[in-house]
Amino acid sequence: MRKPGIIKIGGRCASDMKLIRGLLQEIRDAGPDRPWILVHGGGDVVSTISRKYGVEPRFIDGIRQTGPHEMELIDMGLAGVVNTSILRMAAALGIPAVGISGVDAGLISAEPLSHDNHTGRVTNCRPDVIFHLLNGGYLPVISPVSSGSDGSGLNVNADDAALAIAGAIRPENLVFISDIPGVMNNGERIPELNADMSHQLIQDGIISGGMIPKVQNALAAVESGCGEAVIGDLQEGLAGLLANRRGTRFPGRS
Repeated sequence: MRKPGIIKIGGRCASDMKLIRGLLQEIRDAGPDRPWILVHGGGDVVSTISRKYGVEPRFIDGIRQTGPHEMELIDMGLAGVVNTSILRMAAALGIPAVGISGVDAGLISAEPLSHDNHTGRVTNCRPDVIFHLLNGGYLPVISPVSSGSDGSGLNVNADDAALAIAGAIRPENLVFISDIPGVMNNGERIPELNADMSHQLIQDGIISGGMIPKVQNALAAVESGCGEAVIGDLQEGLAGLLANRRGTRFPGRS
């Protein structure tokens, strides 16, 4: 079997069913010889659910703070609403998809960032369940909610979950779907970056703000053995990102 690719989708994109439909159609049309793994977040959905239950989302340095009650809402939003919505769309398109989370078969182990905080940091990834699904011809659709060593629920960032899975299986590609066309310089897309170029652009302030962690994640992916990482939107579809007509490519080490 050809090495799988990983697609990570989150934020507003994870609840945009028109966008997800187009992405799933591309996955279907690529056929069984081009296996994919879909990892999703869905923070916007979680925030909406939280507010419905009278819980205002809390963030520190961009990291969602998760108490025990909030963890229940995150399970509901990510493993429930978002994951199931993607599976229903996949079923409508004739795609044999299976929804799992970091909890299933011990896929992702994590530890809390601090005492009484259910926001988690990945400590281990056991990808056996993913290989079983791929070998059976299924599309794994993965929510990042995970467990600690004591069985407590932990909210793991979807980027971190995708990186952990990439480190465990060394995929052909890790594609970070965003709402931006790629890494930009004065309004122009940068087609390709390596570690040295990225660090220089960060130092020069060209890569700044929320783009810094996106670039750092892409660099971490190729450092862990991923064939390539890509950051970009789906204006030209997944094919446009893989052909480097859109987005920014981070080539793996040859």
